[in-house]
Amino acid sequence: ENGNSSCNCWGDLEVWSGPWMLQPWLRQARCYARRAWDPRLDLLNAAAQVGNVAAARPIFDQLRPSLPASLTTLAWNTMLKAHAAAGDVAGASACFSEMRNASVRINTKTFGKLIRSAARAGRPEEAVWFLQQQSAASLVVDVVSHSTVVDAYAKASHAEQAEKLLLQMQSSELLPDASAHGAVVSAYARLGRAADATRWVEAMGNSGLAPTAEVFTAVMDAWARQGDDAQAAAWLAKMEEARLAASTASYTTVVDSYAKRGDVLGGVSWLGKMVSKGVAANVVTYSALISGCAKSGDKEKAEELFRELVSQGIKPNLITYNAMIDVYARAGNSETAEHWLQQLRSATLVPDKFTYTSLIKSKAKIGDAAGAVRWLRELVSQELCPDVVVYTAVIHACAKRGNVDDAAAWLQRMMQNELRPDLIAYTAIINACAKRSDPAGAVHWLRELQRQQLEANVVSYSACLKACARVGNLEEAEGLLEEMLQQQVQPNLVSWSSLLEACAKSQPRRHVDAERLFRKAVAAGMLPDRVAIRTLMR
Repeated sequence: ENGNSSCNCWGDLEVWSGPWMLQPWLRQARCYARRAWDPRLDLLNAAAQVGNVAAARPIFDQLRPSLPASLTTLAWNTMLKAHAAAGDVAGASACFSEMRNASVRINTKTFGKLIRSAARAGRPEEAVWFLQQQSAASLVVDVVSHSTVVDAYAKASHAEQAEKLLLQMQSSELLPDASAHGAVVSAYARLGRAADATRWVEAMGNSGLAPTAEVFTAVMDAWARQGDDAQAAAWLAKMEEARLAASTASYTTVVDSYAKRGDVLGGVSWLGKMVSKGVAANVVTYSALISGCAKSGDKEKAEELFRELVSQGIKPNLITYNAMIDVYARAGNSETAEHWLQQLRSATLVPDKFTYTSLIKSKAKIGDAAGAVRWLRELVSQELCPDVVVYTAVIHACAKRGNVDDAAAWLQRMMQNELRPDLIAYTAIINACAKRSDPAGAVHWLRELQRQQLEANVVSYSACLKACARVGNLEEAEGLLEEMLQQQVQPNLVSWSSLLEACAKSQPRRHVDAERLFRKAVAAGMLPDRVAIRTLMR
């Protein structure tokens, strides 16, 4: 560690899994005979390994006055290790400055720990700066240092930069190790870029490096995020072919990939495979499946899974209860959603923003604006900040009853809180205008969303067409249709049916225009349903 002895005692100590392992102690015993070892160094190292800076610093300060020169660099590096393990790059930098001011000899491991502190903190620019300083100090910059910088970029989700540095290592004849490759894989996986993550796992194999279980799980998770459960399952199979034991996390990733798209039966099938392999499901596994039930609308299965979870001795957590609330909120069953809120509180858990958002949505689903506002106010009373989704749900609740004024007021309040309303919020108000047979109001809000540089979609335009249809205003409706086509927004069945409805509601009825529009719709690929044909016949 300090360059004055051939003994590499502290290098051995760095790989301890605990302070009482036999082999490191036997190696340390040889060092005792060569230099004055201070047992407090063991305490310092134990604190450093877990990143306990607060415990490490007093020990270090006690050691400093009595340390022999042969152990000085070692002790300082161990203090740096504490900062590195904690991801405390500011503390590591300050400690390094102290070290230089005290004229302590600096070595490769000094910079290694500084780089690691930046990597743990996800601050790649500082990791690169330390790497440059290491080179400027004429110290060997090895694979480990470069790999740690790769990891810093990866932790900051700068996947391209991590890849670029790894390729630079290869071009400079530094052979990147498995940890560097794994960091790039993980970076792409976290971004949901499954194809890129897969590419780098294959690159690992081509370099003769064996992917770890964590790497396989990262790739599975990336495919799961894309909703590709087949690929997620395939990578689990590859993991087992590599004779790596699939963990609960690995199986849960596959279960979750099915649950995310509402395929609860597929997820349950993988739960069965998981259990048959002797891998225990946990609260995350069951919570994922219950969330899948919310997407598929399967309330009975959600209840069954919750009972199964409890029977397995697994304690439901906040996510589990939130998933149960969401199951009923999506179905518009606010009463049962609130029942599960009580269960959540009985379990001494505190509702979070997701909890309140689901409850607000449950009220919005049935057009209970007062109930939605009540839950919004309770959310705020708990010092939680409502977001765009929360405000939009309240706007939707008002709009469902055709209450344009209240919906517009909540949109204004949303903007006052420096939140930008999205297309869904504006479309909800347009729909409210349509319910009130107010085409002028609908078009006004269509223009307002366009002024906010949002692109109207087929739902927005169709709501305006519906408003025109209710009052038989065919001219306005056809003008909106032409605008849709100019904006390359493809009309759907609702759009065309609204145009036919405008013909039927006109006085007198406009049979010729209705037939013309019907033919135009069919030519554009519309498949008429019974409603469209019945409207045409009117």
